[in-house]
Amino acid sequence: MKIRVLIVEDDVDFCKEIESIISHLNSKIEILTAQCQQSGEDQLGTGIFDLIILDLNIPTLDSSLDSSPDHGYHFFLRAKKTAPGTPILVLTGSTVEPFVDDLLDNSQKIDVWGNGAINRTVIFLKKYNFDQFPEIAKRIIVVVN
Repeated sequence: MKIRVLIVEDDVDFCKEIESIISHLNSKIEILTAQCQQSGEDQLGTGIFDLIILDLNIPTLDSSLDSSPDHGYHFFLRAKKTAPGTPILVLTGSTVEPFVDDLLDNSQKIDVWGNGAINRTVIFLKKYNFDQFPEIAKRIIVVVN
């Protein structure tokens, strides 16, 4: 079974770093990427994802200069509606105080992968704590596999 991961991140180099870490965890991972809110929402229509990794500070459209945490937040709300139960790892350097409570309130504690383990559907990690990302990703990928 292929594990499908969607990364919504406008920094191409950082996205490649995330991809590298994830791809080393399992050879059966399909990684799709989006650099803006619109392309992320378009990717949601391509099938079921086992994990979504989301930077909040993204533009609305590719090559647009309007990056804002609001665009990532709107993608987050769309993903929660379109793909309820899909874990979302919010990996951001943005200030999220205006809606951090909404992000965390939208987190359910459920048996996402049917293995009997109760997990949060929203995980929040600041980019300055990126050294924790490999371990968090590994825990998720191992469970999905």
